[in-house]
Amino acid sequence: MEADTDVRLRREAAEYYRGHRVPQRMEEALNALFPLRPADLYGELANYFSTFSKAPVVCKLAARKVLDGVGQPTLEVEIYCTVRNYEKRICSAIISSHYQIPENALSETTEADERERNVTTAVEWVNESLSTMLRDLKPTDQCEIDTMLG
Repeated sequence: MEADTDVRLRREAAEYYRGHRVPQRMEEALNALFPLRPADLYGELANYFSTFSKAPVVCKLAARKVLDGVGQPTLEVEIYCTVRNYEKRICSAIISSHYQIPENALSETTEADERERNVTTAVEWVNESLSTMLRDLKPTDQCEIDTMLG
């Protein structure tokens, strides 16, 4: 029974690799690199195979409240993408909560409370709705992202 499972797994593996053209690409890479005899053979193989990897896609956004240089609540958002099967932080942005206050504002405490609420709401929206909306999109596909957000 164990031998049957082993044979089945080997067959599945061979089909999987053939379906992804791994044997042909391995042969191409080895034939191309042998005459060059690079000092870092595995680095050259990694470079060669990286051309066949999938484009990065957004896997999540992570937002949090931070304080800016003058102590005002501010939104920070980090963008994570799946790059070659690994989650990787690609970039972050900080969005100020500063805005024009209406002339009839009651006090500075009202202003501070409002900013705090706005940033807290933004953190929740980014971490939940926006992160879900952008998941699996290519970060370079700005038109699709703009359309979705519009």
